[in-house]
Amino acid sequence: MRNQKQNARLQQARGQLFICGMFGNCASSVLSPRTPPGMPDFGQKAAFVWAANDCALQQQIEAGQGGDGVRQCERSEIDIPMSGPVPGSPSSASEAGDNASSSASDRMDQCSVTDARSSIASEVSATSSSSDLEELLAEIKAGNVTKMTISSLNSKLGKDCRTSKELIRSSGVATSLVSLLLSRDLTVGDDSGARYSVDERCVPHVLEEALAALAVLSEDEATTRLMATPEFLAVVTWYVSKGRKEARESACLILEKLSLEESFKGTMGSSPGVMDALNNLLRDEKHLKLVKVATRTMLALCLLRENRRRAVEVGAVASLLEMLPRARSATAEKALATLELLGTIEEGKEAIIDHALAVPVLVELILRVSDRGTEYAAGTLSAMCSDSIAMREAAVAHGAPTKLLLLIQSDCTARAKRKASQLLKVLHKIWVQDPCNPDSEGTKAIHY
Repeated sequence: MRNQKQNARLQQARGQLFICGMFGNCASSVLSPRTPPGMPDFGQKAAFVWAANDCALQQQIEAGQGGDGVRQCERSEIDIPMSGPVPGSPSSASEAGDNASSSASDRMDQCSVTDARSSIASEVSATSSSSDLEELLAEIKAGNVTKMTISSLNSKLGKDCRTSKELIRSSGVATSLVSLLLSRDLTVGDDSGARYSVDERCVPHVLEEALAALAVLSEDEATTRLMATPEFLAVVTWYVSKGRKEARESACLILEKLSLEESFKGTMGSSPGVMDALNNLLRDEKHLKLVKVATRTMLALCLLRENRRRAVEVGAVASLLEMLPRARSATAEKALATLELLGTIEEGKEAIIDHALAVPVLVELILRVSDRGTEYAAGTLSAMCSDSIAMREAAVAHGAPTKLLLLIQSDCTARAKRKASQLLKVLHKIWVQDPCNPDSEGTKAIHY
């Protein structure tokens, strides 16, 4: 039936004018009918047809070989109709409707097949990926720890795949990574028996990769319990102080995660070198990311009163005050909060009063940082000025009353306004006696 239709269309196309061209890799001619002069154009695009003489089809038709033995062109798998309907013929409308519905049905079938194949491919890929991950975890737990295996593990952790991360956390591979880091002695001895830290160039990269993996796994409570030991904290502290840049960042992130747990604050504060390492990071002017993480960690540790004294002993007050002028808003807010906490103990209060930058920096930052930062700065000044005449005089000299009056009239927090009012009361007597104050010879009062 199909061959009869093709023969009829070829006979019908003989009287039309053709343009010859080449089509793809097919070496035969492809002819396209052009509407003869005088025939109305119905706006339909003429379809490509295979010419009667293409692929010796004409000879086969004339010889009566129109059955299944007709040779098809090598491009025949492309479903291109032999010719379009002749305009004005009775069957043109019905054939167009049939072709349209057939094409729509074919497209729907193709979409269904494509969706099914995509679904199957996704399931196969997920199964394969899960199997590969299980094999990787088994290798690491068996002791086959190389830079390639740990790098592959970090690549899996870096992907936003919840299933993979849960599998890694539940596998217990963190225990193997902690054991790996503890097995490496990061100190060397001399003839006198003294121990010194090894050079960072002697540390294998696989240890740094393991540290990076633990920085991601530290979000798990079971993993943090493994790391909250004096032995492991000593390893992390070494990397904070001596490691390469990426290793220092990983170690700082681990310390920050551990500091958020209330039960670990005491262990971290009492571990040798932890406070010193964080204080040294506060002085780092090159790596702002490390400064930011170290500031957050110091604040979290100073929430425990015992750690405030340890922070003051390592020089955290001076480091925070000298870091504040170059700090960004978020980091400055955390630093000011830490200073206010340190000012609640006698050692911290003395350290703040004795530092030359304390008053100018704190006064300058009022209304220059966030509302919380302004609140912390005003609170620290209020605590210092209450116990020191020198601090009150310095605060007035640097324009603190004017800043405080503006603060009270602003839209800041109620706590900040309360602290500003308390500080103004403390500074009132000195301010009205200041010869530079326009009210010193007039009204001896501050209205707020």
